[in-house]
Amino acid sequence: MGGCTTGQALVITLGGNSELQIRVDDPKAPYVTDLLDHHLRELQGVMADHAFALDASGLSAASVTFWTAWNDKALVGFGALKELDRHMAS
Repeated sequence: MGGCTTGQALVITLGGNSELQIRVDDPKAPYVTDLLDHHLRELQGVMADHAFALDASGLSAASVTFWTAWNDKALVGFGALKELDRHMAS
């Protein structure tokens, strides 16, 4: 992680003519905003004080790799992983 650049993609064939494209992306991109905001609101509503999701700023940290998932031209999801240093991982 950390070395990934925006635009790298993995394409998964779902069947028929349908594909899911997973690509390293920018969590501050305008097309991510609505889905990320919805996710954060839903998580806060369900988990309240136990919700520890990152917002777009946190997802933009150098130690975080952020991906979006696309079915054709529709954004259908996203995910992220944060690289932990040895001290945090122990």
